[in-house]
Order: sequence, then structure tokens, then C-alpha cells
Amino acid sequence: MNVLRRVCTLAVRAGKMTMNPVLVVEALDEPDRRLRWRRLQPEEIGAVAQAFDELLADEDDAPERKWIAQARVVFFVIYGLGLRRGEVLGLRWRDVRLADPEERPTLTVQRSFVRGEDGPPKSQTSRRTLVLDEFLAGELFDHRGRSRYQGDDERVFWHPEKGSALDHKRYAETEGFECPM
Repeated sequence: MNVLRRVCTLAVRAGKMTMNPVLVVEALDEPDRRLRWRRLQPEEIGAVAQAFDELLADEDDAPERKWIAQARVVFFVIYGLGLRRGEVLGLRWRDVRLADPEERPTLTVQRSFVRGEDGPPKSQTSRRTLVLDEFLAGELFDHRGRSRYQGDDERVFWHPEKGSALDHKRYAETEGFECPM
């Protein structure tokens, strides 16, 4: 409606129309888009963690277990730190500091992986260092220990068999997962 109203206003100014018909049309009530998103409550996060644990316990296929275990960590990183998908996919182990006993564990967003290419984050302010809580640091530590790809230049989240960029669409194919909420 806004675009059409603007186009018609310009047409009136240019003498192509005598009046703007969009001005007499009532706008439809649209739901507030901001209401679609909400933060999960602690019990809901626990329910998601439990669902991942149940999936892992029920899965006999080793490659599928790797996908599920990684999806669990991806969920906690995205939820816990508010990272964008491209930022998660662009993470390298050199950006994650876990083992220095004199400093708090951190994760630094320096790269993004969007449309199949590594590059800088969305904006300069997107480059940031985030402090990890004990739970998330532990999850990442365990994740690195399970990985065959532990080098500083390796991706934190990767294709479990190839070590290449993670295909985020793969998680949509995970079978048997029903959200408990």
C-alpha cells in the first residue's frame, strides 16, 4: 500500500491522475510482526535440550548422531549468543578461546559465511567479542573434542564427514524431531 500510495502521489503531481485513489482505501489491520518472536523461557530451553538428548539416545546411525550432536551445539550458540546463521557458519576455532585459565572464555565474530562465501560480517559493529558462560564454553569444548576438525583454521560447525562448510538446510531434513512445546 505504501509503495502504491507513493506512486499515485507522484502521478498526481505529474498531472497523470486527478486524485490519488489509494488515499480512500482503508488499510488492512496487520498483526504486529514483532509479536511473532519471543525469547524462550528456561524450561523451554531445557525441553529443547532434552529433545536433542532423546534424539541422540534413540539414534543408532553414527553419521546421523554427529549431525544431531552438532545441531544441539548450534542451537545453544545461536540462542545463547544471538548470532546470525552466517556468523555461526563463518566461525573458525581461532575465534573461540576456551582454555586460558586466566581469562574468561570468549567467542569473536570476525567472519560470516553467506551464499557459499566467506566474508566480513554484515556490518562493522557485527565484529564483536562475546563472553561465554560456563555452560556454553563446556558445550563448545566438548564439541571440539568430538571433532576431527580441531585446527585453528577449521570451521567450528562443519559437514561431519567432509569438514567443509555446513549446509544449514541439512537440519531441516532431520527426521523424528518433534518440538515438545
